[in-house]
Amino acid sequence: MDTSRRRKFAAEEWERFLHSRPKTVLATINANGTPHMTPVGFLYEDGAFKMTTTTDRVKYRNIARDARVSLIIRGQVNERDGEGVVVVSGAVEVDLSRKAALDVLGRIVGEGHTPEMARQLYKDRKNEPRVLLTLRPSKTMAWVQIGRSAVR
Repeated sequence: MDTSRRRKFAAEEWERFLHSRPKTVLATINANGTPHMTPVGFLYEDGAFKMTTTTDRVKYRNIARDARVSLIIRGQVNERDGEGVVVVSGAVEVDLSRKAALDVLGRIVGEGHTPEMARQLYKDRKNEPRVLLTLRPSKTMAWVQIGRSAVR
């Protein structure tokens, strides 16, 4: 890949990008060692990526067995440069507190949705056996791909 067509995120772009609801995929490790990847929403706060899931999902079972994960995040940075890419990895902390999970879920669905849609999404999910996943990355790679429009 031609790295001359990349640049680092500017400080003011980083937070804005991570709060813009970019496309995000969580990768966990299946019992047989193969990757399991699934789209997720997240909340970025104090250098950590917070997500929720339910205890009946493959990603939860994988994390309960092996907490190592990666996130790949892609989206539009600005009109001039194009696509931002962030890849983070580390061990996820699981918080079984339903209250904590529902707080983060409410904030995730509240971003980027109309209030009516956010209320419906929250209502549809609030009775599920939800847990909070927090990733404080041990490794981060991030760049802006110049002249390339983001994947939609």
